[in-house]
Amino acid sequence: MLTGPYLELVDIHKSFGDAHVLKGVNLSISKGEFVTLLGPSGCGKTTTLNITAGLLTADSGEIRIGGKEMANTPPHKRGLGMVFQNYALFPHMPVFDNIAFGLKFLRTSKDEIPSKVRRVMDLVNLPIDTYRARYPHQLSGGEQQRVSLARALVIEPSVLLLDEPLSNLDAKMRDSMRAEIRRIQKEVRITTVYVTHDQEEALAMSDRVAIFQSGTIAQIASPLEIYKRPGSVFVADFVGHSNFIRGRVQEVSNATCTVVTDGGLAIVVPKTDFMTKNKSLVLAVRAEKIALLDKRDSRENIFEGTVESSLYMGSTSRVTVAVGDLRLFIHVAGEEVRTGKIHETGETVYVELNPRDIMVLQGETES
Repeated sequence: MLTGPYLELVDIHKSFGDAHVLKGVNLSISKGEFVTLLGPSGCGKTTTLNITAGLLTADSGEIRIGGKEMANTPPHKRGLGMVFQNYALFPHMPVFDNIAFGLKFLRTSKDEIPSKVRRVMDLVNLPIDTYRARYPHQLSGGEQQRVSLARALVIEPSVLLLDEPLSNLDAKMRDSMRAEIRRIQKEVRITTVYVTHDQEEALAMSDRVAIFQSGTIAQIASPLEIYKRPGSVFVADFVGHSNFIRGRVQEVSNATCTVVTDGGLAIVVPKTDFMTKNKSLVLAVRAEKIALLDKRDSRENIFEGTVESSLYMGSTSRVTVAVGDLRLFIHVAGEEVRTGKIHETGETVYVELNPRDIMVLQGETES
């Protein structure tokens, strides 16, 4: 009986010519877990998915599924289902035959095929009596996506792989399908690897998120951990909207530390293990965690600034404030937006950087 990870990628390397696309990817996924590979274009996430599927061969490293090494196992014998970005439906086949294709390839009994197809069509909310005879060109993008998902699931794979399956849908349909895919994944309890460059998608759907950076995994953790406690400047910059402030440690106490920015602002931050006097640091503050005040009070980290721009976005306003040589990007929600108050360009305001909302990171910003 398998007690360890169900899907394992061990030290995967892959080059195309002189380009090193994967530089030692290590990933362990438990049975029934939903893990998203997230990162910018060209970072290696789709290459990792294709190597897992057997559509590409790694230069070195191991892939294990259910404890079995996959090096000599062809794609169709790995027990995987895959959903592609463009759905890859057969245009000349009706929905029923598209979904049943994998079963026929596996030589499933003709008597079993109708019940298996009906079950997965019910699972993805495509009533068989309505959709079985329709062709792909007669379906909406969302319906095509459901057919593609049903085709991947009908063969009862041990692992489901999805390569940016929602990228061709409009925003409203994407939101709906996120919830649908997560519902289906939980219902069938299938181990799932999902590739996307959409951070909201990754945070909303995943048990864990693996952030790819230039062919390696920069951090893998729960969505909450990734957002609240990013392990590097790159992760903090890629996920969410952060302000980065460079500075140097001036003073260290038992619980806090004072960091002086390049422009001379003294900011109190929580103490961390790697803080020493004169050490260079990067402070990261999420845009929604900066408070805008009309007047100064006695709390720490309140600085006078000038509004440079203000964009009303409906549920939020996006305000840029100059504080000395800093440009802080702030997402204002709550009462300011509900009351219709819009900050005007040139207005004097006060910004508050609450110490508990400041993330202290080592290294330099990448943006």
